[in-house]
Amino acid sequence: MAGFQKEAQVNAVWRFYVGQDRKWRWQHLTIHQVVISQSHAAYKDYEGCMADAQEKGYVFQPSQSKRIQREMR
Repeated sequence: MAGFQKEAQVNAVWRFYVGQDRKWRWQHLTIHQVVISQSHAAYKDYEGCMADAQEKGYVFQPSQSKRIQREMR
């Protein structure tokens, strides 16, 4: 079962969005877009929404500035 949980964590997506009320929410989704968990509150600021998601397991990973090239051997 430990292997399944590790795989589930790797194959998941965090979605941050603004609802019709103009407040931020988050969802934790599988790669097949099934909701694993979601915020129970709405947030005026993105930072508050992200902080709540981090308490639930979200880890911020900045995008890479450029593509990594493999060395030609």
